[in-house]
Amino acid sequence: MRKEKGRRKDFNLNSNRKRTRRDWKKERKRRSRKKFQGGLLIGILLVITLGIGGIFLFIHHDNSVEVSTSDNSADKLVDDSKMETEVEIETEAEVEMKLEAEIVEELIAEYTINNPNSSANRNSNLAIAADIINRGTGGTDGYILDPGKKFSALETLGEITEEKGFKAAPEYQNGQLVDGIGGGICHITTTTNSAIQQTEQSTDEEYLHAEPHSITLRTGKPPAYINPERGDKEASIARSVWKDFYFISTLEYSIRIQILTDNGSVTVRIFSRKEIPKIGAIAPIFINCVNLLVILGDNYYK
Repeated sequence: MRKEKGRRKDFNLNSNRKRTRRDWKKERKRRSRKKFQGGLLIGILLVITLGIGGIFLFIHHDNSVEVSTSDNSADKLVDDSKMETEVEIETEAEVEMKLEAEIVEELIAEYTINNPNSSANRNSNLAIAADIINRGTGGTDGYILDPGKKFSALETLGEITEEKGFKAAPEYQNGQLVDGIGGGICHITTTTNSAIQQTEQSTDEEYLHAEPHSITLRTGKPPAYINPERGDKEASIARSVWKDFYFISTLEYSIRIQILTDNGSVTVRIFSRKEIPKIGAIAPIFINCVNLLVILGDNYYK
């Protein structure tokens, strides 16, 4: 049969034309080349997929220090049956939220002021005030403050009464040391003020308001447990004249204010709170990419 010039031979092996060895050889080359191109495309897509995953993993492990939300070892002992019950009553929305993001905390400030002369009643007042503030936003281990929100000591503590467990202890009134219900809680606000000012929080009076004790105003000297040279920042409160310690957060992230007390010692810790995607949140991305690779592979080799 005469071969027509300029016409490409049809190497479709499914045709009825007699197939030569040369036809088979060219068809094998064509198929090999197609497999190589398909494998190269899939390899590129796989590298892109792994690259995206690597970025998310890098964000997930962003050198932040993950901090336990409880420093009380007793709180860490969770009854197995209680844990099972709590898991069972979790709603689908709560589970979904946990898959989308988690909170990672980083300690950004810590300040301690100790008063070795603190009485038993005063120590009790410190513990009660710290507990009220720690539970102020519904949790049990710290006051959560979002950007642009206000923290007010008087508003958070509420009425200082014996019904709440507060006791009579020495406090300053008009520059005089007298016994008063809730005496000593200015120790809490002074330590909190000192810790807050270690962060990037604005100290402009528009955003942060703190006044010295009345004894400081009268004598020029603060209470004995306060040492300005060390960096202590006074913050006295008095409900009778609405003398408040407050600040409006100018930070770009939420914070957790945790207050710890121990026999006349007050420690305030400030944690930054960042939401980062969990691995579960990016799983659909990987699943979709793998499905795409399978579809492309199937279509390419058909």
